[in-house]
Amino acid sequence: MKNKQDYYELLSVDKSFSKSKIIKAYESLAKKYHPDNNLNIENEFLMITEAAIVLTDKKKKKLYDEGGFEKLYGQDLQNYAPPTYNEALEFLQNKRLSKNNEIKNQNFKDFQDKYYGLSNEFKFNSLNWRTDGMIFIFSTLFIPLICCLIAKILFPATDSSASALQMIYIISASIGALALITIHKGGYFKYGYAWQFLFIVIPLLAILLGIVFSSINKDILNMLANLIPKLVLLVLIVVIDKRLIKRIIETIKKQWKPLIITVVVGFILMILIGTFFSSVIEGLLFKLPESKNQESLKGLLDNADIGMGYKVVYALLLFMYSVIVAPFVEEVAFRNAYFLNVSNKWLAFVTSSIAFGFIHYGFTGDFSHALSYSAGAFVLGGIFVWTKGNVTHTWLIHFANNLFAIILLFSSVNW
Repeated sequence: MKNKQDYYELLSVDKSFSKSKIIKAYESLAKKYHPDNNLNIENEFLMITEAAIVLTDKKKKKLYDEGGFEKLYGQDLQNYAPPTYNEALEFLQNKRLSKNNEIKNQNFKDFQDKYYGLSNEFKFNSLNWRTDGMIFIFSTLFIPLICCLIAKILFPATDSSASALQMIYIISASIGALALITIHKGGYFKYGYAWQFLFIVIPLLAILLGIVFSSINKDILNMLANLIPKLVLLVLIVVIDKRLIKRIIETIKKQWKPLIITVVVGFILMILIGTFFSSVIEGLLFKLPESKNQESLKGLLDNADIGMGYKVVYALLLFMYSVIVAPFVEEVAFRNAYFLNVSNKWLAFVTSSIAFGFIHYGFTGDFSHALSYSAGAFVLGGIFVWTKGNVTHTWLIHFANNLFAIILLFSSVNW
């Protein structure tokens, strides 16, 4: 044991060196002592690799630092097993691959910082995803989704069942919101965490609108019930969430070139993927009819008995809702607020995409079109991650996609 050379001396490092510095020192010595360069120094190569194996492993290094070889291998080195030649080569190869991956990750991070970095960065892990994130996901997705699946199996889809399921959604989300607000107090509203919950709850204003405007055309009333609550939410976001608005303004002013490129690429992806799932998979392969959500958007536009005046009013309300208001509030709710609350980037990516699709098919039981609604959300979620949590990009992509869809819809109806 006394004859064994100290691991730090072998690598010419000390205890204060970071793991990356130890690996760098090892790789430098590995070039010098590699058997491919000199067969007579294979033993030196094995010795420095043995040292590197210990000093780059957190638990082994701690044992070695606390009590040397005895603490690490036991008295008289009874647990000592030096690496074989093949094990040493494999360790060196793995460290080289790890280093290359680190370089690639750093290059991608540098790319993101250059084209998408902001003075006020979005935080993907601001809360505890194991507690706060689970409360959020269960209350806004899992519980409502399970209830809708049970209703789909047991009951026929009607307007009454859709209203009842939406009320369950609102109640579930409200309970989750109360729990998180109790934990995080006022900051939950100030820093943009509450927008997803408000997006879910604010349609309750539609009940009041139904009473006030009960005498007007049913389709126009339904569109007002969609538009006005979301318009109220849009105003609240702009007035309260200063951090988000500053981020959007900074992006448009300072990063307009990458913004344009990202929006164009994202829009093309949305169209291609949307067409593939809606036309090819759902249309050609499964022969599914038009989605209930798309059908309901047409409203009175396809009714030959309705006057042009009503159609123009409805078309204007539909345009305001689908193109001006909905893309912004939906992206703030399902991207910005959703990722903030879940606080786990990849878990949020998956669940936010499912949740976004769910609000379009869940209450009506239109699960057969789940893929086409969720596919676009996965594109938007991926771009949100790519752009370092910048909702400006996903908002404008969503805006362009909805504008394109509305133009197609207006051109297809019988005016």
